[in-house]
Amino acid sequence: MGSNVVAAGTYKEAIASPTWWEIPGDAVLRLMESLAGRRDVFPILAFVMDRCSSADAEFEIRREDLPALWREIESVGADAGLAEEAVSALARLGEIARHAEGAGLSVFGYTDVVVHENPAWRERANFVITAWTGEPSRDRPSRWRWEQLWARKVDADRFEVCCIPFFLFDLALGDEVETGSRDGHDLVFRRVARPSGHSTFRVWFRDPAIRGELAGEIRDLGCPTEWRSLTSNLLAVDAATRDLAQELAGLLAAREKAGGVMFESGRTK
Repeated sequence: MGSNVVAAGTYKEAIASPTWWEIPGDAVLRLMESLAGRRDVFPILAFVMDRCSSADAEFEIRREDLPALWREIESVGADAGLAEEAVSALARLGEIARHAEGAGLSVFGYTDVVVHENPAWRERANFVITAWTGEPSRDRPSRWRWEQLWARKVDADRFEVCCIPFFLFDLALGDEVETGSRDGHDLVFRRVARPSGHSTFRVWFRDPAIRGELAGEIRDLGCPTEWRSLTSNLLAVDAATRDLAQELAGLLAAREKAGGVMFESGRTK
């Protein structure tokens, strides 16, 4: 997985774009190696690489800065000792910068992979697999097309899910799943082979002021939780039994009616 780069007029247009270019992780590392000790000489390219190596990358290179970015790309690309994958990445980034400059656009970068910073069963996990979350709709574009899942390896292509899904449906903590290949990526979630009996819920806080209070009530029920990030208003919740799921649903429904939050069940069937 890598970070996506696209020429667009706005960030919303960038993440809704049907085409993008993914910077492979190996190319990012090679480019960062090539900038070692020269980051002050190539500040824009160093900024791009820093963001592309981040798990939650977002950046914009404004159109007025694109000529400078192009000059840096040409200068770094002239290095005869640069690895082949880094040369290819630079060339593609240069094409996007040239296109954006000519069309009066900016260059945006973003990740399409949502990650779990604090998985519920971190101590149990020994692997990371990936799941396809689906194409975004035209009405509600989403930058995230993949979700990384912490897991425990059971067999070559079977894993126990060790985190609470943020976007996936009909998947829960403790489920044993089968993986396969998709779009050139291996170990991609394919189906649930053995359900755990757990249920997944998601809570979106319209009023961030009540985050701590409601999260505490949820944990008091005995339900593990995961925040999308430290500053996110999205909370994933696990209920280990059917009775606990019903109790949790009742609590969330009451809080939703009172205002300030929205919730959904992770089950569609």
